[in-house]
Amino acid sequence: MKKLAVTLVSGMLAFSMVLAGCSKGKPQAEPEATVEEQAEEATEETGGDQLIVGGWTVQTEVTTSLTDDQRAVFDKGIQGLVGVEYEPVAELATQLVAGTNHAFLCKGKTVTAEPVEGWYVVTIYEDLEGNATVSIISAIDITKLQVAQEAMPADLVGGWKVTEVTSNAALLPEEAGKAFNKAVGAWTGVTLRPIATLGTQVVSGTNYLVLCEGAATTADPVNELYVATVYADLNGNAKFSSVEQLNLLEYVTGV
Repeated sequence: MKKLAVTLVSGMLAFSMVLAGCSKGKPQAEPEATVEEQAEEATEETGGDQLIVGGWTVQTEVTTSLTDDQRAVFDKGIQGLVGVEYEPVAELATQLVAGTNHAFLCKGKTVTAEPVEGWYVVTIYEDLEGNATVSIISAIDITKLQVAQEAMPADLVGGWKVTEVTSNAALLPEEAGKAFNKAVGAWTGVTLRPIATLGTQVVSGTNYLVLCEGAATTADPVNELYVATVYADLNGNAKFSSVEQLNLLEYVTGV
C-alpha cells in the first residue's frame, strides 16, 4: 500500500515526513472487510460493469457546501490527527459496506513554520453506530494524477502550481471559470460540471487543471470524476487539451 501522502512537488521531502508521522499516530478503521476486498466483491457482483467502479458511487452534482451530516462524519473521522490541517471541500463519493465509506476532497496545510498547502482525498469509514475513523489519506500530486487510462501528457507536467483556496469562491477562480465555460461549450460526449481548480500552469497562456464530475450522454448515465485540462490562450480563447477519468480507487484504497 502506498504511504498516506506522496510528494506534491520535488524538494518537499520534509512535507512527506510530516504526513507519514501523522498517519502512524492514527488507528486504522477495521470494517468487516478491507477496502480492497470490498472493492473486489462489488466489482464481482456487478460482473465488472462500469456502472459502479469498485462499489463506489460518485455523488450526483457534487457541491462545495457540505451538509451538516457530512461535516459531522468528517469532523469525527479526523479528530486527533496532527501534523496537517484538513479542510473538506466536497464529498466526492460513497461506498456502502457494513456502514459507509466516504471520500472527501480536502485542502490540507502542514502545521509547520512554513506551511505547505496541497490537495488530498480523505477516506473516512462510518460504522452503523455512527462512529467514524480515517481509513486512508492520499495526497493528490497534480503533476502525476492517477487517471483511468494513462498518465498526464509529459508536456503538461512541469511548472504546475497548486491553487490557493481561501473560500468556496476561490475553488473556481474567475479566470478559470471563464476558460472552463468557453471550453465546455464546444465539448460533447460527457457532461462536465466543475468542482475545483486543482492547479494552474503558466505557458503561452494558462493551463487550468479542473476536477469535475459528470456523466456520458447515454441512455443510462452514471456519474464519474474527471480531470479536465483547460488551455486559455493569450487572445481569450479556451479549449480542453485533455479530459480524463480520475481513477478514484487509487486514492481511496492506496493500491
